[in-house]
Amino acid sequence: MKKIKYIFSIAIITLILTSCGSKYDFEHAEKLLEKIEEEDKLTNNDYLEMIELCEIGFSCAIDEYEAALDIKNKYDCRDALKEISNDDELNFIFGYSGQMYLTLEQAAEADELKSDTKKRFRELKKQHEKIIKLVEKIEKKIS
Repeated sequence: MKKIKYIFSIAIITLILTSCGSKYDFEHAEKLLEKIEEEDKLTNNDYLEMIELCEIGFSCAIDEYEAALDIKNKYDCRDALKEISNDDELNFIFGYSGQMYLTLEQAAEADELKSDTKKRFRELKKQHEKIIKLVEKIEKKIS
């Protein structure tokens, strides 16, 4: 019975992995990151697009971590986390989202975000905080 639950949990994680990549616009993310790296002037529209990409990336992370937390056995949970960390596409999504999030934080601190963008960023911060809490729970579970 435990093997069936484990296989089911891995199947759910695999399904989430597959669906995350299909929603994420890697090409657009790379263009935005290029602007960041070249220190080009970012517009409010650029910030909104970064938020949209981060929302997708963070949503994927939350889905992944929640699915891993649902696995009862800590060793099976570790295996699921290894599968997540070995997925190149997901690593790009998480990495790109993380870089854009840092840029958004800096823009918010410098008061460069317009009011509608600030509001969206505050919501994104809640997603980010949820990810941190999930990671803490997972670390506690597998230790």
